Parts: sequence; structure tokens; C-alpha cells
Amino acid sequence: MEETERIFFSRLKRAGKLVADAVYPPACAVCGSPLGEWSGDGVHEACREKLKPVEEPLCAKCGKHINSEEMLCDDCQKYDHIFDQAVSVFAYNDAIKQGIYRFKYKNKREYAGVFAAAAVQGAGRLIKMWDPDVIVPVPMYHKKKRVRGYNQAELLAKKTGELLGVPVDVDFLIRTRKTAPMKEVEKKGRLRNVKDAFEAQTEKEGVYTKVLLVDDIITTGYTLDECAKALKKAGVKEVNALTLCSGEGF
Repeated sequence: MEETERIFFSRLKRAGKLVADAVYPPACAVCGSPLGEWSGDGVHEACREKLKPVEEPLCAKCGKHINSEEMLCDDCQKYDHIFDQAVSVFAYNDAIKQGIYRFKYKNKREYAGVFAAAAVQGAGRLIKMWDPDVIVPVPMYHKKKRVRGYNQAELLAKKTGELLGVPVDVDFLIRTRKTAPMKEVEKKGRLRNVKDAFEAQTEKEGVYTKVLLVDDIITTGYTLDECAKALKKAGVKEVNALTLCSGEGF
């Protein structure tokens, strides 16, 4: 493409964004109201104060806050997770709950950039220590994705990969069957809900050594475990996970 054409299309894209912003003004990723004057990070200043990072001390396995001097939370002491380690950016509260809900179900795809920036700011140092070869989003069942139009974990993974300079592979892992949303399943039935629901592409077996899984929420950790099981079956040696939020309230 000639330089003049690149300049033309660049200007056309900027003009299109200005028109779109005028018709559909950017909304705060927490409260959903128009931002007005651009805040710089996609969140109202007052709303930013409502977002709470996961407080230390943290479980050395799942990354949730723990109220003891133990290395592991009660759940991780009872259950041997397949993933190696997980980290979450935000603690569960109503502010992040509403933001994630709109991101997932209300077509607020633009929130991906806001949340990815927060994830890199909050967990970037740990992720660099993990040194992943690739970022893999937790996949959505293909029929469900076709209905919704997008997979929020995939959008988050792509934006996170851009910020970290790590490649993203959205095809390596697939969900082989429909599963119920975890929030609709009692805790005792959640493992059965996702058990053996994921497969990694055999033609890529041995391509990756260390994978960073990306999802929006961790509760029991069973979804991440089943993904990690499929990845390790395909030759991955280390599977760590990044989620936006940890909690039990979803």
C-alpha cells in the first residue's frame, strides 16, 4: 500500500471513530455511564475507587485472598489443582461484577482494552516471571459463541497479548461440548459440569511449553483445571492462569 493510501485510511478510521463516539459515547467499564471527557483508562475516577485489588495474603496456588498464615486457601488444601498457579486482578464486589456482566452479555467489547490494561498493571510482573510462550483464552462452545457473537475471554487475551508482546493462539484449545454457566450450577456439581469438556489440537502437540490461560472469573478453578488438563495432555509443561476477578458470588 502506498504511503498516501495509508494516510488516507488512517484518517478515515479516525474520522469513523469520532462519529461513532459521538453517536455511542464511550462508557465507563464499571458503571456503564458515558465517560464524558475521556478519563484515559476508560473508568470514571469515582468508579476507579470502587475497584478493589485482591488483597494479600494470597493463596500460592489459586491467587485468592486468604485469612490465615497458611500458604494455600482451604479449597486448595483439599483439592489438587491441575493448573500450576493463578492470579486475579480484582476482588469480587458489585462494581467489578457489573462491569464483567456488561462485558460478557451486553456486547461491551471495548471493555477488553480497559480490563487488559488493568490486568497487565496488576499482574504483569508475575506474568513476565512465568514467561509464557503463548496466551490461550478459555474457549467458548462454538454454538454459544455464534449466538453471542464473541468470546470475552478471547478479546481479553488478545488485548493482553498486545500489551505484553506475547502471541495469542485462539485455536489451540476448544470446548467440545455445551456446559452450563458455572453460576447456575451448585458447587458440588461444577466439576462434573466441565469435566473433559476441552481438547487441545493434536497437530500442535509439543509446540508450546508454557501457556498463560486467560478467563474473566475464577471461582472453584475447575474450568481452568480442565483446560490445563487438555493442554498438558498436548505436551504443555506449565499452565498458569490470569483472571480478572476471583470470588464466590458469580
